[in-house]
Amino acid sequence: MKKLLFGISLLVSGMAGIIALTASTIICPLIPWSYNNLEGWFAVIMGMGLLVPFVSFILVAVVGLLICIREAYFVK
Repeated sequence: MKKLLFGISLLVSGMAGIIALTASTIICPLIPWSYNNLEGWFAVIMGMGLLVPFVSFILVAVVGLLICIREAYFVK
């Protein structure tokens, strides 16, 4: 049960980070970004230097999801 709660907390914190970074790209149309001829939210993330935190939040959320699935279905 403790591992399941740990997985849930990882999943929630990872998703909160992903939502925060995505929201920052939505708020940013006031400053148009063009990064190596890319446009859109990915160019904003790369232009602001937030690609590493974005990928790390995705990895944290995926690890939390895997822990939740393992604890819920495969551990007796």
